Amino acid sequence: MPPTWQQQKPSSRLRAGQFKLPAVKGDKDSAELAIFFFGGTGGGVDANIRRWIGQFQAEGRKMKVLRGESAQGPYLLLDLTGTYNKPIGPPIQRRTKPMKGARMLAVILAVKGKGNYFLKLTGPMKTVTASATTLRQSFGADPKKEKPYGADAKKDKKDGAKKGKKK
Repeated sequence: MPPTWQQQKPSSRLRAGQFKLPAVKGDKDSAELAIFFFGGTGGGVDANIRRWIGQFQAEGRKMKVLRGESAQGPYLLLDLTGTYNKPIGPPIQRRTKPMKGARMLAVILAVKGKGNYFLKLTGPMKTVTASATTLRQSFGADPKKEKPYGADAKKDKKDGAKKGKKK
């Protein structure tokens, strides 16, 4: 990870790692990268995609789901923009605060012999956009080779990430 991404103590025991990304010019808030690993568990891919989509308000929400191959294994990437219902306080309270102009890049990375890793980058649009390439580079992804999820159902069905789990 770049030195500007400040490693933090995870805010939850469910997180394997957490980073604070400084705001870029034009954004006042920083972004956050949360990394989850459940050792082969974590829920189904489609259920996690639906849950992540539900973290954004329906009005004005835009999204796309892509799949690709990386040096680490196959992955799915959900790219969401709009108003994010940002969690505040302890997760058990399920309180949120609307964050307009937000973006989320959520990745399910199927690492052979280990299981699925979940990377979730959220924050202001400009800051997340400025970090998108670095996020992909962190696990060896090539955006030029990504394809829409579901465009090749046979391929999606075979990919480890298709059967993956999430947080």
